[in-house]
Order: sequence, then structure tokens, then C-alpha cells
Amino acid sequence: MNIKKAKHSGACYGVEMAFDAVIDASKQAVDKDKVHTLGQIIHNAQAVEWLQRDYNVSAINELDDIDSGTVLIRSHGVPPETFKKAEEKGLNVVDATCPFVIRSQEHASELMKEGYYIVVLGEKKHPEVIGILGQVGDRGIAIETIEDLNNSDIPNKVGVVLQSTQKIEKFNDIVLGLFKRCFEVRIKKTICNVVARHQKSATELAQEVDVMVVIGGKNSANTKELAMISADEGATTYHIETANELKDEWFKDCKDVGITAGTSTPSFIIESILSRLKQIQSKDPA
Repeated sequence: MNIKKAKHSGACYGVEMAFDAVIDASKQAVDKDKVHTLGQIIHNAQAVEWLQRDYNVSAINELDDIDSGTVLIRSHGVPPETFKKAEEKGLNVVDATCPFVIRSQEHASELMKEGYYIVVLGEKKHPEVIGILGQVGDRGIAIETIEDLNNSDIPNKVGVVLQSTQKIEKFNDIVLGLFKRCFEVRIKKTICNVVARHQKSATELAQEVDVMVVIGGKNSANTKELAMISADEGATTYHIETANELKDEWFKDCKDVGITAGTSTPSFIIESILSRLKQIQSKDPA
């Protein structure tokens, strides 16, 4: 059994920046229990547990859950009102919003100021989408499916931005529907180029192997996208979070296995799974 790793995979710059920021904040804090992330820092349970165990950094769901200390804004970003509320509470704010997400927020704000109604293509409940919509108030909407579009009352002048971890091809029918319904449609390309490289690499590797192992949080949008891409290319695909999930029987009669990982997957998790795969490989008589 040959093990092949995607050319581009694993944690992106934005995720690494967020980790560095929260670890620095923890080391500098007088009372380390006072360092929190607003929501899980990334969509990876193992990484969140690691921060809690080694750095006493815990996640909160709302700013109302704390009254003092440091709060880190994760890479997905937040609406402007969140920063205002944190300031009013006297919290020390560390902003680790991904630069690509900031760009999406800025595009949405600029388009709105130019008179466009904003359509965000992406998962309605995803924190990045919520943060983008927060830039435009009641002048925007999240569209996830063609049914959402058909059930929405949208003006004739529309500006479109995409959740940075999505593929624009996924929304072709929605974009076509907007062109049919609206007098003017302006689209900003807000796809993260790191995510795009990951997806391209996964596509190419899935064409070469029998089995694909996709590593990352089950609630990670970009990791789920990698799993769907791999399956669409015909490879038997397993989306896992930890090495303990691997099963020997998955690789019976397997000649080539590929591995890739989402942008929120830390390197230590990838290495543990790669090590387990090598153990399985060593049992292969071929």
C-alpha cells in the first residue's frame, strides 16, 4: 500500500495566526483562566481540547458569559456590534480574523455603500457568513440553496460575495438565478486561495488513489468540501478527526491511499494519522 499526501493540505495561515495569538495572550495573562475564545477557535475539537489542557484557554458562546479578561476573535470574524460590546464591557480584545475574511467583509461593506443589496453565498449559520452580514445590517441576506433564492424578495441591484471556504461552482444555479431575476449583479471573488489550492490538490490526488482519508473536524465546512470532492472523483473516502477512527479493513486490497486535511487541521493531528497509516502499511504483505 502506497501512502500519498496532497501537495497542499492542512492548517492555513489564518488558523496558524489565530493559534499564535491566543497562545501569546495566554502566556501574557496574569490569570490564565481569564483568556477565552469567542466560539471555538477553529472547527477542530482536538485542537480546542489541547488549548484548554495546555494553556487554560476556553471557548465561550457569548460575551455575556464573561465580565473581564481577554477574548480572542477567531479567524471566522464577527459583526461590528461584537467589537463594540466587548469594548463596552472593558474586555481586552485580540482580533485574529483571517485576512481573507476581512477582505470579504470589506467587499460587502463597499458594495452596500455603492447601492447594492448584498447576497452572501454560503452556510447561513456559519460564523463567517454571520460576520459578513453584520457589515451590512438589513441590506443583505445569506443564500445557501436555490430554494432560498426562490423564496427570497431580492432587489434588482445585487452585490455577491462568497463564504471564503466554498466553491463558486456549488452556487452556479443560484448565480444564474440572480442574473435572470436582477437588473444588475456584481460578484466579488472572495474564495480563499489557500482553500482553492487544497481543493485542487485533493481533486488531483483522488484521481490517483483507491482510498482518500480526509482529516479535519466533522463541523469544518472546508474539510467536508474536501471529502465531497474526493468522493466525486471516485475514490472511496473517509472523513476522520483522529487516528483512532482508522480501521484496517478500509485498506484491504488497497494499492494507493491519499491523505488530505482541511485548513483548520493542526499538523500534530495529521502526523498522528500518518503514523497510524504507516503501521497499517507495514502489515500489508504487498
